[in-house]
Amino acid sequence: MAQRNSPPVMKGRITVVRSAPTGGAAAKNRPESKSFWYNPTEVGDNKANNWTDAAVAGGSHPVYAWSSGGERLITFDLFIDGDRSNITKKGVIDISDELAWYRSLLYPIKFSSQIEDVYPSVVSFTFGPFWQSVNCVVKKADIKVTFFTANLNPVKATVSLGLAEISSYKSWTADEYLSSIGAPTEVFNSTLGY
Repeated sequence: MAQRNSPPVMKGRITVVRSAPTGGAAAKNRPESKSFWYNPTEVGDNKANNWTDAAVAGGSHPVYAWSSGGERLITFDLFIDGDRSNITKKGVIDISDELAWYRSLLYPIKFSSQIEDVYPSVVSFTFGPFWQSVNCVVKKADIKVTFFTANLNPVKATVSLGLAEISSYKSWTADEYLSSIGAPTEVFNSTLGY
């Protein structure tokens, strides 16, 4: 009987894009990329705009003027299982280092007397064809440990991540964004009528 080959499963990944500007000790000790042990079952991708409204005397609705784009927030939960994934530390099942890596993305990687030199890492989020190398800052990394060993080593946990996209050097127009993801660029805007 012929053996059946399963297709490879693509894994999501977070990569540290920018660490300490001078390549400090903190940057050298941090692994630069993590592939997810288990892909999240849901990924939220929320973007808002900021509109200023002005009341018009006798009007039934206010008039809106676009003031700026709001943040794009990508959220998801990662399940980490040291037992099934065989994550060990000194020969014992322990996911402490895995959890510490995600938590470390929230802390500054360099300290200086100049405030502009103190910041956490910028990361790149990749998950399938829609989220390809999205540069982000980590806004939250909530860790909930759900199972421990008798010595209280964490074995299973859920890490809830919130990543905010940062603007690139280039300001995207709607047409450029749509063409970058392979969508048709001729879009009818019902609000503007073209």
